[in-house]
Amino acid sequence: MNNDCPLAAKASFSTKISREDVDGFARLSGDGNPLHCDDGFAAGTRFGRRVVHGMFLASLFSRMVGMHLGRKDVLYVSQTLEFRNPAFIGDEVTVEFSLESWSQAAGLATYRSTITNAAGKLLVDGKTKVMLL
Repeated sequence: MNNDCPLAAKASFSTKISREDVDGFARLSGDGNPLHCDDGFAAGTRFGRRVVHGMFLASLFSRMVGMHLGRKDVLYVSQTLEFRNPAFIGDEVTVEFSLESWSQAAGLATYRSTITNAAGKLLVDGKTKVMLL
């Protein structure tokens, strides 16, 4: 890895997922699946309660790119995702990026991107590619 990357080598933030976050994401995305939106339905599933949309969690990677990499001139280029475990309303999650590669010629950085819950359980794992403009 080239150490002259002008972006943060590591970055993280934590946030608590609220009912309002999940309900708002359901409205915005149009994904009103009862597993995410209906307490009664979700109580009857193997999870026993409402599950946070996986794509809501993935949207936290966008927050990282836009707000926590130390520059405003960064463009989100691509993302891989593996959903490992569910998140629930009330969970505090930590989003972390760790720089894996930097191409100065292309202005491209690749990060390992993860989301874990307060117990340290991996919820989402992936690779995020960003371009320095």
